[in-house]
Amino acid sequence: MKTIQLTIDEPILEDVDQVVTRLHTTRSTFVQEVLQIALRRLRLRAMEQCQIDAHTRQPQSADELADWLEIQDWGDKWDDAMKFADATANPPLSKLQVDFAKI
Repeated sequence: MKTIQLTIDEPILEDVDQVVTRLHTTRSTFVQEVLQIALRRLRLRAMEQCQIDAHTRQPQSADELADWLEIQDWGDKWDDAMKFADATANPPLSKLQVDFAKI
């Protein structure tokens, strides 16, 4: 583990302090977890972009798409799972507004 120095705006630090108090954790642990989440999302976004680029370079033919459309079946279980996911979504923590889409 390595110790670093970090400069952070006071309003953000106040929000972080509220959250870590509520979560019974430390600033260090919280920042590490948030950074891990951000890095995972960036890696995922990079992999998705690679897939988009590949499909752009070599799109599926109409026949390939037609074959897939005939066999795909998401079924009722998919709809039930999506309803459950929507119902159990966690609200944002405190005033902390982290917009990873801008990273």
